[in-house]
Amino acid sequence: MMGRRLCVFGDLHQDCPENAWDPVAHAPPDGFDVAVVAGDVHVPLMRGLDWLGERRQHQGRGPP
Repeated sequence: MMGRRLCVFGDLHQDCPENAWDPVAHAPPDGFDVAVVAGDVHVPLMRGLDWLGERRQHQGRGPP
């Protein structure tokens, strides 16, 4: 079985101006197989899902 590369983000709070950085820039340079996004991403929750989808598309992985 091949190993899986895991990237974990937590409590991003992208709705707060002081936290408006993009963690994807700090992701492993060789990519990862699974992203775990724990905690608060954005308010409302649906905006958080949109935010994650935008990053997925930006990374060339197509629609979520």
